[in-house]
Amino acid sequence: GAFGHLHCVDLDSGAVVWKRQLAEDFATKPPTWGYCAPPALVDDLLIVNPGAKDASVAALDPSTGKTIWQTPGNPAAYAAFTTIDGVSPRQVAGFDAISVGGWEVANGRRLWTLTAEQTGDFNVPSAVAIGRRLLLASENNGARIHAWDDMGQPSPSPLGSNQDMTPDTCTPVCLGGRIFAAGLGALVCLDAGDRLQTIWRQEEDAFDSHSSIIAGNDRVLVLTSYGDLILLDARADRFQPVSRFKLSPPTATWSH
Repeated sequence: GAFGHLHCVDLDSGAVVWKRQLAEDFATKPPTWGYCAPPALVDDLLIVNPGAKDASVAALDPSTGKTIWQTPGNPAAYAAFTTIDGVSPRQVAGFDAISVGGWEVANGRRLWTLTAEQTGDFNVPSAVAIGRRLLLASENNGARIHAWDDMGQPSPSPLGSNQDMTPDTCTPVCLGGRIFAAGLGALVCLDAGDRLQTIWRQEEDAFDSHSSIIAGNDRVLVLTSYGDLILLDARADRFQPVSRFKLSPPTATWSH
C-alpha cells in the first residue's frame, strides 16, 4: 500500500498470513506520493524498497515476512525492480530517488550505480531488460540504452539515446524490436536497436499525463489517463490504431 503496509494473504481464505509496515519497521517515511514499487519475488526472496538510510532495499522471507537482508542507500523511488537474466552475479535492477542500480539477489550488495545527466527525474518508469541491454527512460533524460559487460555491469555511457521518448510515469514496453512509451504529450515508437531511432511520434493531449501500456501478439494496448483505450498494430510504421474508443470519461485513470 501507499503508506507501506505490506500483506501476505492466503488465496483461498483471504486471511492475512503475515504483515509488515515498511516505513515503521525500517524507521523511515514513505516517498512523497507513497510507496508504488510492487514487491518483487525473485529466487524465493521478496524484494522491497523501504528507502531507509540503513535499508534502502531489503529482502524478506515470502513465507514469514522476516527480513533476510537489508542494504543501506538512498530514499525510495517509484519504479518496479527488474530481474536481470544472463549476467553474473544474479541481480535485480531498479531506481532509488537519485540513481539506478543493481543489487545482488543473494545478499543485497549493491553492484553498480548509474546517475542520469540531468537531475529532477521522479524515477517512476521501470528499467527494462532487453537481452543483454538495459533500457532507461524518464521525463528529463529521455530514453537511453546500456550494454552489459562480462562482469555484470552496464556500460557507464549509453550505446544510444533519444529525447523523443520522455515518459514521466509510463514504463516502456518492447515488442518485435520496437519500444513504445507515452508521456509529456506524445506516444512514441522507437527502434529497439542500439541507436534508438524514432519510428513515429504521435502528439496528442491524451498522452500528456499517465498512460499504461501492455503488448503482445503484434498488438500494443494503451490506456490513457483521459480514458482512451487504443489498440495499435505494433508493426505499423506510423500511428495507426486498429481500434479506439472512450473507455471512461476523462477523470484521471491512473491504474497500471
